[in-house]
Order: sequence, then structure tokens, then C-alpha cells
Amino acid sequence: MAKTMDQRLCVEKTTAFSVIDVAPPTFPQLPGAGQAIVERVLALGVNGGSEAFKKGSLLSDILDAAKASCDILEGEWSAFCFCRCIGVFNSSNQKDAAGSVFADKTVAQALGKIVEAIEKSGAFLSGPRISKLDVQALVELHMPLMMTQESSVEVPFNKAVLGAWIARCLDVDAVRDILGDVAYPSARVSSAHVNKTSPTFCGDCRGDDIAAEIVAHSHRVTELNSSFKKAESQRNKEKASKEKVEEPKKETKEAAPAPSGFSLGAPITAELSKAEKIAKTEAQLKELGIECETHEHPIAQTVAVMMEHIGHLGGGFCKNLFVKAKKAHPDRKDDSKLWLIVALVDAKVDLKALTKALGYPSKGELRFANAEQLTTSLQCVQGEVTPFAVVNDPEATVNIVLDNAMLEKDGLWFHPMTNEASTKVPVAGLLKYIAQSNRTPVMMDFNKE
Repeated sequence: MAKTMDQRLCVEKTTAFSVIDVAPPTFPQLPGAGQAIVERVLALGVNGGSEAFKKGSLLSDILDAAKASCDILEGEWSAFCFCRCIGVFNSSNQKDAAGSVFADKTVAQALGKIVEAIEKSGAFLSGPRISKLDVQALVELHMPLMMTQESSVEVPFNKAVLGAWIARCLDVDAVRDILGDVAYPSARVSSAHVNKTSPTFCGDCRGDDIAAEIVAHSHRVTELNSSFKKAESQRNKEKASKEKVEEPKKETKEAAPAPSGFSLGAPITAELSKAEKIAKTEAQLKELGIECETHEHPIAQTVAVMMEHIGHLGGGFCKNLFVKAKKAHPDRKDDSKLWLIVALVDAKVDLKALTKALGYPSKGELRFANAEQLTTSLQCVQGEVTPFAVVNDPEATVNIVLDNAMLEKDGLWFHPMTNEASTKVPVAGLLKYIAQSNRTPVMMDFNKE
């Protein structure tokens, strides 16, 4: 049974926090877990990074945002949480709830400051190592932080930075042990730590007999209806026929050389170190006879940040968008619906127009895929997406769209599976690499009027 609001807002009375010099937390998102988390924080054995409570500090903003988000979601959290546990992340009710949370100035300001602190330090809130302040933020802002990673609602701060920070925090054993399964069961961390069972119940739902019964019933209903296909209505048939006549496909052309089977070598997985990822990426490129140069730099979650570090080196700087069609292509057998769009940073990528250009029905509109799909398909995380990641997809399930304007550039920059470095390859080298992954990219003119 879900906790009442008064219980969720109960302040833990403990002297433990006088030792680590932060304010006593309210733990509104993790009912009853307060003392256990305090003890785990003390067991981290990290030095520094805590922040004394004072008005206007980051800690003060975090606590204010925690109270605000809890007030906004009063009475809705249990339903929201249960939907997550059975694999529903973007229902209309969930989007409305997330939108209300992110629209709150207090919450948005706190999350924005967290992003600024992470970008400034390059890893965590107080420096290159995890601190007690990081754990405090993870606990207090569990609800809005989880929403940033699982909701498609637009926000005024960088979701990818928060996602990468959460993953880094959960890579610390002490943090993952207490928070990984309870507060962040859907967070994608190193593959060695991912819980692959489904559904996974969080702290608010775990052990609930009614929840288990509903899940079991939903599985039975799904199985009974798996072979049923609703007949297409005459209206939909006429509409589809009209779309084919009035909305011709946008002219596309394919890049050479043609694919000749997958021959990129061993995968470059997420749990490898930065040095290993760089070394393996460069080795694969050189094995194919592709010239490359790599420059290491601080974490760059976006192209804009990357250009701050290496923009003076020239060449083409590209954004990499991982999207998924809502419905399968009518003429493609076993369509995965997954696409990696690689375009110059200033390209105007209109997903609705691209949906039509690729031949998908209007109801099959392309949308940004979630973090879990990205990790499953390409074994990389948000902020590190790169065309080099096709090495981790030997079945070629992820299709590729390339920006024609890139062909005019003197080399192109991409992350070598880590956003702490960038690798430049010739345009011909990129095309060769993609061909060796057993794919033929679709070429598009994104800025053509």
C-alpha cells in the first residue's frame, strides 16, 4: 500500500548528518529508506564534496525542489510508479505529471543548477569523485530525476548530462546497492550491472500482491491477443491510398560503397574504460585503412560543448539522433523501426518530414527512442551516440540516415564510444566504415527548401 503524504514527508531524526555536514533529508521519494541510505552514505568513504545547509546553496535548492515535486505529485505517485514497473513510461497521465513537475520554477532551477555543476566539474557535483552531495541529490530528487530519463516531455536543461551523471553515480557499488534497484530500476549503467528481469518493481510497488496479480493478468491478455490483427477499415484504406498519391517520397540517394557483410570486428561495450574505447575504435579504423586522429577533452555531452574544445581544429561537427518509428514500414520485412540520424550540427532535422521521406505512414511518425533502447541496440548511452557504435549491432537492426552536406566537409568528428574524446575521419572513411557494418545509409538534404 502506498505511503500517505505525511509519511513520505517524514524527516529522519538522526545525528548521522552532523558528521557529513549536510541537512537532514526528508526522503519523500523513498518512504522508510532514510536511515538505510544515511548509513550507506557514511560507508562511501569519500572525502569532501558535502555542502553545509544555507539558503541559496545547491543543497538548499535541492531540498526546496524535493518538497515542491512531492507536493505536485501528491496522490499521483503510486499510480505513476506502478506504470513504470510494468514498462509504461509515456502515457498521457505520466506526461501530464512530468510536465507539471518540470514547469515548477523551483524544480527546474534546481535541476538546471545540477547540470551546471556537473558540466563545471566534468563528472560529479563537487569534483571528479562522487560526493555525499551527489547521493543527497539522487535521493531527494528521485522523482524528477527519474522523469528526466523516462519522459519525452521537453525540459529547459540537458537530460543527457543528468542521465550520464546518474549512471556514473550508480557505477559506485555502495550507491548502486541501495539505490539501483529501489530508486532507479530503469537506469542504464554498465551492462554487468543491468537487471535484465522484467517487470522490476521499485520500492513503492515491490511485494504488492495486487500489483503482481495485475501484471500476471496483463501477460495473459497479451498472449491471448498476440495473434489478433484488426482489419483495416475502408476509411483508412482510402486515406492511405490518398497519401501515396499526394505525398510522394522525398528524393533520396544511397551512399557507396555497397555493403558486403559485417566485418568490423569485436564489439566496443559500455563497461570498457575510456582508454580501451579509444584504442579499440582507432584499431578498427586503421584495420580498414581509414586515417584518423583523436583528441581527448573534458566530458562533452553535446556538439556545442565538443566544439568548445576542438572547434578550432576544423572539419564537420555532427549531431547523432537515435529515433524509432511508431509503426513498422509497410514495405519493409522485419522492419526494426530504428534509425540513427547523422547530420551536421546546423542541419534542420524535421522528424515529421523525414517520416514521410522514409516511406512511413503518417501514424508511424519517428520519435526519439528512450535510453534503454539505445543501450540495448548500440551499447552506448545518451551523450555518447556515434556512428562508430554500429560495431555493436552486427545484425544491422539500426538503419542510418546521413546528411548530404557532410560530404562537402574536410573530415568529420565523432566520439570514439566515449564523450571524453573525439575522433576525426575522412568522409570516405565514414562511408567505408558503415559499409563494413553491412548497411547502406540513406542520404538526405536536410536544409533543402
